[in-house]
Amino acid sequence: MTKKLFDADEAILAEAQRQLGTATGKDTVNLALATVAGLKAKERDAALDYLREHFNELFDLSAVDPKKLTFPQPPAAA
Repeated sequence: MTKKLFDADEAILAEAQRQLGTATGKDTVNLALATVAGLKAKERDAALDYLREHFNELFDLSAVDPKKLTFPQPPAAA
């Protein structure tokens, strides 16, 4: 874990600590960050699951000519 120094709004930190039930500001910030990161991951995973389930309904690829598909090439090593 890396030590960080930052300014925090005391009222917001206290309210977050109350809502999260944490004992310290450090615990509050860590739990809040983990919660937000987890929500983003869950949202992403849910979106990907939806796309996997409904891909054929959402995208009509019948008009795509696979021979004309191009993909970007990685830059050449210097």
